[in-house]
Order: sequence, then C-alpha cells, then structure tokens
Amino acid sequence: MKTHIKATLLLFTILTLLSCSSDDGDDVNNNENTNGDTTVLIKSITEYYNDNSNGTTDIYVVNYTYDENKIVSIKEYLNDNLRHSYNFTYTNNLISQYNSIDESDDNYNSTTFLRYDNNNKLTEYIYKGYEEFSENFVYNGNIVTSNYCTSFELQNNQIISFTEYDDDECQTIGYTGNITYDNNKNAFANIEGFNWFFQYDDTFQGTIEYRSGINNVTFDGDFDYAYDYNENGYPRNITVTDNGSDFATLAVEYY
Repeated sequence: MKTHIKATLLLFTILTLLSCSSDDGDDVNNNENTNGDTTVLIKSITEYYNDNSNGTTDIYVVNYTYDENKIVSIKEYLNDNLRHSYNFTYTNNLISQYNSIDESDDNYNSTTFLRYDNNNKLTEYIYKGYEEFSENFVYNGNIVTSNYCTSFELQNNQIISFTEYDDDECQTIGYTGNITYDNNKNAFANIEGFNWFFQYDDTFQGTIEYRSGINNVTFDGDFDYAYDYNENGYPRNITVTDNGSDFATLAVEYY
C-alpha cells in the first residue's frame, strides 16, 4: 500500500530539502502552532485499509510514546499483531538516531543516523541494516539535492515538489510530483526536532497513509486526503481516495 513516494524512500532513502522558502533556512521547526498550542501530540492512528484484491479490510494501528514533546518510540500493529517498533535518540534536541525493529524477522532490523550542520540543517542520512549506505544533501536556496539523484523543493519546512532521476548523472527525469496542503496544523510538527526528512521517509507514519508535514497534505502525487477536524483544528478523521475511489479511512487520537 506504499505510494510511489514511499517505495522510493524505502529503497534509496532519499530526501533532501531545506526547511526554507523565504524563511531562515533552519530544518528544525520552532514548534509555533497556529492554534496557539504546541503541546498537542498524536497518541495513535488507526487506519482501515480496503484490500480490493480479496475484498477484506485490514486494520493498522500506530501508537506513539513521548517524553514531553520528544518522540520516544513508535509501535505498529496489523490486525492486532505487532509488526514494527521504532526507538529514538536525541542529541542537542535533534533526532540523531532511530532503530527500526522488524518483530517478525531480525534480518530486517536497521539503524538510521542523522547528521546536522551548525545551523541544524540535515546534511547526511546513514542507514545500516540488511544493506548499508549513506546519503549527503546539498542545499541551494529552497532546493535540496542528494547523491542519489533526487531533488526536493521545500517551503515552510515541508516538501512541495520532488524530482527523481533515472540515471546516475541526474540527467533523465524519471518521476516528478507535487504535494499540496491545507492551512491546518499537523500534530507531528509539534514533535521536538521535526523536519522535512520525516515527512518524506515516513518515519512517523510507517505503513499507514498519513503525511507528516507542518500542515496536512491534501494531495501527495498519488492520493487525495480529506479531513474532519477536532475543536483544536487538528485532524480526527481522514479519508484517502485514489482517483475518486475510497482507499482508506483513518482515525486520529491525541493525548
């Protein structure tokens, strides 16, 4: 059920973009909430996914644990069975490492390291697991490119477009996409150390169809998203459609 974006990430671990636009260029959010409350954090997301291949509905549940507003762990369940766990480490209030545990196969456990410059911009992504590789990010205004021939355009610390190339010389465009947003705050943005990287590599949402920008994604290049908001302006129910057909529904619970 991964989108083209997700598949790309998992295989190549790619992403890069400055948390910019005409901003100050910092990758890390300042935790300013347009609703005036930066303490809102997601407790769980439940997704009801329609498997059209066999006519069944799978239930995904993702639970989040924090220390104040720092993410501590994530646990993902499919039909009540624990599938994946993630544990996070901070350095200087930045997420510097997270461990991914495949509860069914130790061969797919991995550790991800994040490196930043003195301005807290993400400069390197290092993956160690069933394969090992690293990726460096080069910033040019609000455009970030990686050594895996992927480029991103950032605005307000979230990805608004991306380009993937089919060749190592970054000459042949293979895929491009645009991402659009609403004007409401996404509670993932209240996590200490949140930046654009977690939006694209799906760290916080794992296998579910939910996007973790500063605002809420309305279109991600593949799916459309419609929201029912709670009294604080955060999504409580989400409908995901694919070319007008229902794909999944999600319910969000907050602390």
